[in-house]
Order: sequence, then structure tokens, then C-alpha cells
Amino acid sequence: MRHWIIVILCIVPVGNVGAQDDPTCQGGDGVWDATVIESLPYFTQGTTRDYADDYDAWCIGGEELAPDVVYVYTPTADGAITIDTCGSGYNTTLYVFDANAAHLACNDNRNDGDPCWVATARIDRLDVTAFVSYFIVVDGGTINNDGQYDLVITEHAPYEFAPPWYAEPENEPPLVDGYVDTFNGGCDADDPEFQYHPFDTAFGYNASLHGRSGWYADTDSLTVRDSDWFLISDTQGELNLTIEATEPCQVSWYEVGSTCADPILGGTMFGVPGYVREMVIYGPYASSIRVKVTPGYYAPPDGEHHEFEYLLGVRWDDGWERPYPTPLGDECLDASVISHSRNGISAPIDDFVDDHAPHSVCVDSADVYNDGLVQIYLYEDQRVHVGAGDIWLPEPARGDHRIPEICFYLVTDARLTPGSCVDAVCGEYSQWGFTHTFTAPQSAWYYMICDFDNFDGQYSLGANITFPEESPYAPPPPPPLGDNCATAPLIGPGPGPFAFAGDLDHATNQLDPGRDGCLDDPGVHWTGGDMVYRVDLRAGDRLTADLVPDGDWDAALYLVSDCEEPMGTCLVSGLNLEHVALEDQTLWLVCDSWGIGPRPYTLSGSLDSTTAAPATAAQAGVTSIQPNPCNPSTTVEYALSRPGPVTLAVYDLRGRLVRTLVQADRPAGSHHERWHGDDAQGRHVASGVYVLRLQAPGLTQTRSLAVLR
Repeated sequence: MRHWIIVILCIVPVGNVGAQDDPTCQGGDGVWDATVIESLPYFTQGTTRDYADDYDAWCIGGEELAPDVVYVYTPTADGAITIDTCGSGYNTTLYVFDANAAHLACNDNRNDGDPCWVATARIDRLDVTAFVSYFIVVDGGTINNDGQYDLVITEHAPYEFAPPWYAEPENEPPLVDGYVDTFNGGCDADDPEFQYHPFDTAFGYNASLHGRSGWYADTDSLTVRDSDWFLISDTQGELNLTIEATEPCQVSWYEVGSTCADPILGGTMFGVPGYVREMVIYGPYASSIRVKVTPGYYAPPDGEHHEFEYLLGVRWDDGWERPYPTPLGDECLDASVISHSRNGISAPIDDFVDDHAPHSVCVDSADVYNDGLVQIYLYEDQRVHVGAGDIWLPEPARGDHRIPEICFYLVTDARLTPGSCVDAVCGEYSQWGFTHTFTAPQSAWYYMICDFDNFDGQYSLGANITFPEESPYAPPPPPPLGDNCATAPLIGPGPGPFAFAGDLDHATNQLDPGRDGCLDDPGVHWTGGDMVYRVDLRAGDRLTADLVPDGDWDAALYLVSDCEEPMGTCLVSGLNLEHVALEDQTLWLVCDSWGIGPRPYTLSGSLDSTTAAPATAAQAGVTSIQPNPCNPSTTVEYALSRPGPVTLAVYDLRGRLVRTLVQADRPAGSHHERWHGDDAQGRHVASGVYVLRLQAPGLTQTRSLAVLR
């Protein structure tokens, strides 16, 4: 007790601790001249050589008889700190006590390996109280052990990790006080033979298990260190076991043939926050091993029972990362987005239709079959592999029912306009295993189209899209405001001009109101990025909008009544449009495009009230549809505030023209037209809801009408 007598005699009141004024920040010889740590983070280097052995670490027996140095830290707020001697050149020990010589924390060997030497020390978390002084001692780990040390003190930051999508959950019940582990306690359980969590890994794929461990009180109020046991099967002779954890933990594995009565320890590794530890295990093919995960400390470092997370991984030698399941889309808007480094794409191609014709643009062939597509963001010169070696059939191929050819196309425009094809590859299924690497010419959103040529049979498509290590997957840049309905900038309510400058370079393809044509423009098919603006109108408001693209790129402007489901709700289109609201309503302006690259634009216009205009202007538009619903005929009454060309037409809900009722000049005033529930060829239309659209000078209006037969 010689050393602790000295400590007690030399303690001075908190707040009056002396400190050496040493610009090198070398630790002091004792608490009387401890080097003051003013603020965090704190980093210093020093030596314990030629200093006295004033204190001993209680966590290694208390008799290491090595020189030590002392620092003092007095926080100004409650919190937690981390203390580390990583980088030190000798076997170090760390311990902390307060002004009353109470032992608070101690560590001798960090046990986390690279990049820090195992014999250096680390106190991962020490809870601290404001205005209480904490004496931090850097000591040697063995007799007369001294040398150069690095000391790093930071505010404790809880370590977090994101489990891979395929991580299997452990699903153990919460570790609350009074818990009895009958889940996966293994050899530490009362009935160990039935308390292993089976961890069956898929052949050839890496696997991961997301678990929880920690400390709790048993029924006798004693602290219990939770242990999780796993039975890992189907080892292929060699596997790599990895551990990542939010708090220090220990992983042990036991050889094949081990029993709880006669365990054969094969190896142990320690996991600490911030590092992924790994060890290689060898064993007989198709055998099983037992693995145990426990907290790194017998008692919780903060004294409180709690849980922490860990990720136990199994990586086979030359094993694959499990591909993320990514379904192909039949059309642009339902195309999935590639979002992982390895992606398994699949689709029941026979249920799809032939939406695209890449053969006519990318390769010299006109034979196409059903196709599917995904969206993918690639940075300039980034490479991506397509592996047709993973193409699969739902059952073995039968006779001539083979897939003679499959093609993959990287395109900038799903409409496949001339010049939109970046690269293409085709191969025969019988070759089993052809691959191709696509390289992006510039940073942009692309479509990857998968197409069958001369397809014959009820089959499905499966393939892998992967990123090589030298060109890894990277998330796309964040989309701009207005890329979707939720972030759409607001126009109105109230009169006044508006102007927006934007760029579709990083915008995603969220809306395609013109995919099947915007009413009388059925040939338009936009597949590039788009931006949307919300317009709140009051009855009598007139909206004018002009879209001016800056540069040589194709643009379109739509006004739709439904942002989430714009198909069939298009009111008017064109780079210059006008609309008068006959009722309070919310509409959406969509700036659309095709192609890739920077596409700057200016959207400007005004929202003006027409309430001061003559009464006939406020009354202009469709005034009556009687009867509605109709069976089959109805009369449409409408009014014009001024003379001019008028178009009155009926459309179905997909925006396809059914019949034009009027397309002629009309004078100002009231008019009526009769519709007999037929199309342009005189055929009766089916029962359902249809859209009536009126276009006149200063007026665009739609109304719904129903046909019941």
C-alpha cells in the first residue's frame, strides 16, 4: 500500500491542482504536478523514462513496478471520454482515479490488434461529471517497462455500423434484468445441447448475422455476461470469421467434435468499436463449428446493465458478396434503381411486353422480344460488369426450348433515339458465363435494358450487375429540390410573376406525364430527369408558364392535375402554356427531358387573377354536362368570353383521344355539343370514366364524365 499512501497524502482540493508549465505536454510525475488537459480532443507524446514509479495499476495485480506519468482533466459538462495509447512504442497501461483515489477505469492490453499494437492500452468509455477532476496515469505493463508513448483523449462517440441487407437477425429476447437465457446460451446454458442458433450460410456466398449481447441481472440480482452460441455449418474447408461491434467483445470458436464437457478451443479474437477483426478457420469439408460471442468485459464498463450490437460475418475464401435482389421494371417509371455493389436482377420476362427496341439502335438486328430495365447512376469513367453467367431458368432447359441470345444495353434514353446507345453486348445462353464491362462516358443517370432475342419458352431472367473493386459503387448525387412531388417549389396562391432557374443534370425520372402522349401529343415519350412545381390556384386565376432550355437539348412542359399519378391527368403541354382555373385547385408543372448531361433551364410566367374581368370571362368554360353519367348520350354546354378557335374533345384516362366534338372557330357566348358515347369510328365506347377537354382563347379546362351501359 506504499504507493496509495503517497497518493492520499499528496491530494489537493479539486480546482487547486497544480500543473507543470511544460510546452511539450509531457505528463507530470504525480498528481501534484499533473499536466492539465484544457480541452478535447487532446493529443500528446511523451516518455515515462526516468520518471518515478508512484502508482500501480490494479487491473494487472498492482505490482508492475514501472515508471508512470500523470495528466488531469476537469470537464465542464457531463459526458463520456475515450483514452488511448495507440502508437506507443512499449507495453503501456492506462488507469484513472479521482481526487479521492477511487478506482474508475483500468486497461492493460487493448486486444484489438491492427492498426494498434496489442500491448498498448485503451479505455473505450469513461463517464465523467462536470467540474470533477480525473487523474489519468500512463504506466508500464511489466517491471521497469518504460518508453515513448502517444496519448489521445477524445469525447466518446458511440460506434455505429450498418448491417448488410442480407444480415440474418439473431432475434434473442431483450436482455432485461431477470432474463433467463434459454435462447442460444450454448455451453453456458442449463440445457446446452439445444441452445445453439443455427447459422446456415448459402454455398459460395458471404453471410452475416446481426446480434445483440450485453449484461443483465439474473434472478439472484447477480450481473451476468450474455453469451451467444452459434452452430455454423457447411464450412468449405476454409472460412474467414469476422466481427464488428459497437462495444468490445470476444469471439471464440471450438473445433469439430467439441462438446460442452470437453471443449476444444480453436481460436479467439477480440472486437472493438471502429475495427473489423478477422480470423481464418480451417476444417473438414461440410463440417460444423461452434462459435461463441461474449462481451469483452465481465462487468459493464459504465456500471449499468445494457445491450450492444455486433455483426458476425462468415466470408468464404473467394466467396461472393450476396447480390442484392433487384427486380427489372417493364417500363421506365417502375424500373428499380441499382443501389448496391452487387445486384441480382431478375424478372418474369414472359409477363413483360416489348416496350423498347434496342436492336434497331445498338446492334444490327431487328429481332426483339420482351425486355426489362433498371436505372443506374454512373460517374464519368466508372465501370460496371454485367454477368450473364448468372442467367437462370426456373427449371432445366428442355430440348429446343433454350434462350439463343440475350442482350444488355447501356442507354441514355429509353426511347432509344439515334445516338442514345452507349454500349451493347449480346451472347448465347448456351455459352453460360459471358460477361461484359460497360464504361460511362460522363456522369449521369442511365438505363440498363435486358432484352431477349428470338426468345422461346416460359422462362425468367436472372443476371448480376456488379461494380469492380477498382471502380466501386458510389451513391448518386442528391437530387435537387423539385425532383419529386414532396419537394416541389410552390407557385401561388396569389397573383404575381415567378421565375425559377434549374438544371435536370442530377434529376431522376419520377414523372412521365407524356409517356403515352399528353392528350393530343401521343408520340411523345420522355424518359429523362424531370422537375415538378406545385401551383395553387384560386377560381378565376390565369396561369401562364414558359420553359426556356439553355442549350441544345429537348425539353417539354406539362400541366397535370395529379402529381403522384400524372398519366391521364395532363391538361395542357408545350413550352408556352396557359390555363384558367374555374375552381380552387392544385396543379403541377412538370419540366421534362430526355438524354443526359447538364440541362439548365429557366421556368418563368405569372399567376394573375381574372376576377376583375367581365362576368363572361369568369363564366367561360364548360357550364354543364347533362346527363352525367350518361347512357349513352349527353349534352355539353360551354361559354366563351371571346371569339376564336375552339377544340372540344373526349379522352380516356390514359390520355388517348376518343373523339373530337368541335375543332372550329366559335363566337363569344354560349354553345352546346352532343356526344353519343362513341369514338371517331362511330363505335360505342365501354362503360367507364372519360375526360372532356375544352381549349379556347385564354382557356384550357378538363371535366370528367362517365358512361354507364
